[in-house]
Amino acid sequence: EACFAPVFFAGASLLDMATILEPQLHAAKSETTDTDVRAVLCVAVLGSLLFFQCVLAIGLVWSRSILIKRAAIDSISLALQKQQVRGVQSQFASNLKRVWRKTQTYLNDVQTGGVMRQHVQVVPPTREVFHDVNKLLLVAVQAFAAYDLNVSMTQAKVNLTERAYFESSGFELDVWLEENGACQVHGQNCSCSLYVHMLAAGKQADTTPYSCDFQYVDSEGSMARESLAYDRVSLNNLSALNASTSDRLCETMTLSGVDPDPSGEFGNFTWEVRSQEDSIVLVVGRGPISTQDGVVGSAAVTLALSQFIEHELRDILTGGSAVLYTVDGLVLWLSGGSSLYAGDIKDVEGEIARPVRFASRGCGSLCPESACYLAEDDTLVSVAPLNFAEFGVPPSSRRWCVLISSPKTVAQSARNTVDDTNVIVGFLAVGALVTSTLLLGFSVFGSFLAQVSSWTENLDAKIVRLVAAEKAVRVVSHPMALVAAQDFMKMEVWECHEVWRDKGKLLVLDSLDEIIGFKKMNYILFISHQWLGSSEPDTKDCVQMHAMKHAVSALQDEFENPIYVWLDYLCVAQRHAESQKLAIAALPVYVSVVDLFVICAPDGLHRDTGSQCGLCSYSRRGWCRMEMLAKAAGSGLSQIYVSYGDGVQLRELHDVREHCLSFCVYEGEFTRNGDKETLVQPILGLYSLMLRYAEKKAVHDILEDIRKDKARFFPPCHEFDEEHNGQRVTRELFGNMPSLMEKHVSQHHGTSDIEWTGSFCKVSSISLLDSSSEDTDLASVVPCTRPDVEWRTHEGELHVSISRTMKLAEQKPCCEGDLREQSWGCGLCF
Repeated sequence: EACFAPVFFAGASLLDMATILEPQLHAAKSETTDTDVRAVLCVAVLGSLLFFQCVLAIGLVWSRSILIKRAAIDSISLALQKQQVRGVQSQFASNLKRVWRKTQTYLNDVQTGGVMRQHVQVVPPTREVFHDVNKLLLVAVQAFAAYDLNVSMTQAKVNLTERAYFESSGFELDVWLEENGACQVHGQNCSCSLYVHMLAAGKQADTTPYSCDFQYVDSEGSMARESLAYDRVSLNNLSALNASTSDRLCETMTLSGVDPDPSGEFGNFTWEVRSQEDSIVLVVGRGPISTQDGVVGSAAVTLALSQFIEHELRDILTGGSAVLYTVDGLVLWLSGGSSLYAGDIKDVEGEIARPVRFASRGCGSLCPESACYLAEDDTLVSVAPLNFAEFGVPPSSRRWCVLISSPKTVAQSARNTVDDTNVIVGFLAVGALVTSTLLLGFSVFGSFLAQVSSWTENLDAKIVRLVAAEKAVRVVSHPMALVAAQDFMKMEVWECHEVWRDKGKLLVLDSLDEIIGFKKMNYILFISHQWLGSSEPDTKDCVQMHAMKHAVSALQDEFENPIYVWLDYLCVAQRHAESQKLAIAALPVYVSVVDLFVICAPDGLHRDTGSQCGLCSYSRRGWCRMEMLAKAAGSGLSQIYVSYGDGVQLRELHDVREHCLSFCVYEGEFTRNGDKETLVQPILGLYSLMLRYAEKKAVHDILEDIRKDKARFFPPCHEFDEEHNGQRVTRELFGNMPSLMEKHVSQHHGTSDIEWTGSFCKVSSISLLDSSSEDTDLASVVPCTRPDVEWRTHEGELHVSISRTMKLAEQKPCCEGDLREQSWGCGLCF
């Protein structure tokens, strides 16, 4: 845990650095609220708490490690002893298991009907085999086939000539035969037997013969015994060795106390311990050869543990020693230079003698029935029985035990490592604290500068967007097409924009100046409606067309000036997608400059879905809400009419008491999620108009509604499912752009009384144009030289004589390059 100190220090330092840099962050961010400040303070407090918590945790861990170190080392020592015992037992069992499996391979061949080689029965061999040297050779070959594996080899190469073998290991085969050649059950006449073992150790296979000692009855009926050297390379060559002078005794070849029923778990396999004259102790694994008639012989594998175990236990017994012995004290194996010792365990000498005496006193027996773990001075002593069954090895009739002695330094090395680690970690923690603090200071400062640069770039990009949005509502990005009311009233069936264009029935205005000039003598009527089909704007019985005609007719009766109609299906390209996009982008500008606005939402059924449509379904449409918002932003809620229900009556919006109309564009429904992002720029432009016209009551009321819940009108982001994979994604919409727009309008436009729009001057007060207002400073306002100027005020329009303001403007010449003069009128420059 102490190793994590640098990480904790780094995290705490980073959080505290946030507190230090909070004022700079506050100044760099484009918009910082009280919530942001509180969040930074909370993070700073949490960082400080985390810092002290880390310091406390490290101290507690350090002190705790010192207190439990001794107990931990004792536990480690015991675990080491158990691990050593387990490892030694596993190695012994592994070698014994190989002996059992090789013997079992031969015995299984008998159970499955025997084995034939070159038409000679070699498993089990018959009396005839023992009368023919060539046939006896085949028996030997089969014996080695079952034995000549890694049980007797130091190097088990695939190439036979490269294999190396241990000495004093071999294969014994004893078969008891009657005179008539039949197998003798529990034979008393051991006249036919074969014993095979290695003659030398570590030799290569091509020079390492086997000793084949066999006994048989000769042609004269006498017992005969011969020893032959079997060369494994030239199979047809058996050279005679020194002939034995005495017969092998029967008791040396038979199983002692063989059970006639070998049906046990391990087939009555038994272990024997045989001491050789050269002090080598052989472990013999013997199993009965059983037929349907009973036990007819035995097969065994002999193994000298001293040659197998020493190198395998070297890593387990690092710095220690071990001894394997039977319950009656016979030493089977002793580690170190005394590995050939074959005496009693109590008589051993050397470094193992002291642990043996200590174990005898401490455990009560040198071969207890359960494991015993002791510790004395600088020595760890472990005594444990070898549980054959636990490792899947046939049990021994006598209990075997293993004694292991290890110096305590093996376990103490872990304690020393802990002490050294504590010191090292302490220095590393202090060094890491200083280094990480310095590095964090530089990295956080660099990150801070990079973040400030990123915020600045982001702010600049947003300002560019704001200026573009503000400019977009003053420029017509696509010509505005209009239809004369007289032509509109003659329409009987729906015909798209291209048809009206080809008939020459469309009036096209290419710029905002043209639109405003056109409005001097005409009224522009914008009809907003909901499409009642995916590809058709109306129902089959033209419910909306009839309602629109009623509305146009009513407005013609009310106003004297000619009326021209804008309707999307007639005035927006339907066959050219790019032209359609440009017209849709200019839609907010169209609506903001129109004189009359009609919401056409009569009751009707949708062509495709069959759902009921009307005023409420109209209001649910996001595009419809945007059109209403554009009208309100341009000229307030005046001159807005509603046609709903049966579509016969036309009412002004303020007379429709209970309606479901809403200006929350993004709470409306959109067919495509991309439309929400498309409308961000136009709505920001409309918002700039409302901010400039804030003194108008109608616009002021809308702004108040927006300020009550700005997130409803300008959602920072929106979520939607992607069409290609259905994954839910979140994408930014407005972010903090509305607040930036408010600051931008306030800083760059202010609330001046006179503002330039197109070719007109907007005047917030008529008194500015009154000749009696001599105190009014219009020195910066230079009119053009035409006799009359059209002034557009918030209250309406007013025509005044230029002479009334000329005397106020004589002090300053016209501003350079900004005099806007049209053939039909004139404006002012600033």
